Amino acid sequence: MSTELYKLTVAATGVMSEFAHLTLYNGYLEVVAKGYEVLEMELPRGLYSVTMKLDGNIISENIRLEKETRHE
Repeated sequence: MSTELYKLTVAATGVMSEFAHLTLYNGYLEVVAKGYEVLEMELPRGLYSVTMKLDGNIISENIRLEKETRHE
């Protein structure tokens, strides 16, 4: 059984993007990756959630990964 991997790029945009802390979670809410400004990885198909923290604000969005995806 082979699992296909898809490239996922999550990027913060804007003037303060380099200070945006990104956290990517899998469908079980386990942390997959953390970093600033850009996360780029290959992952299996599925549901993911990304959280961006910047200047006291928190934004959370869901991502359905079914093909190569760039999310800003």
